[in-house]
Amino acid sequence: MDLNPPTGSEISIRRGDQGPLIIIPAKGSPARYFGGLFLLFWLGGWAFGAAWAAATLLLVARFGGVNATHGGQAVIGNVQTGGSRRRGVGGK
Repeated sequence: MDLNPPTGSEISIRRGDQGPLIIIPAKGSPARYFGGLFLLFWLGGWAFGAAWAAATLLLVARFGGVNATHGGQAVIGNVQTGGSRRRGVGGK
């Protein structure tokens, strides 16, 4: 077997006691950061979702559960969340 790298190649071969060690240097390109950034945003999204769910569960537990939903507003105990602030007919 020929263990000589091609001419002009950056591949190097070192011969040692345990056999040849072939070294192929990595190319420095911005694409190598894509996996890490993708994983960072992916796990960040999961962490945000978990925190949001935990906060919602704690809010429901503190104010006695969800009583009703009216016009996009969830009424949790005495606290209204979401929806708009428009009043109905008669100012109610």
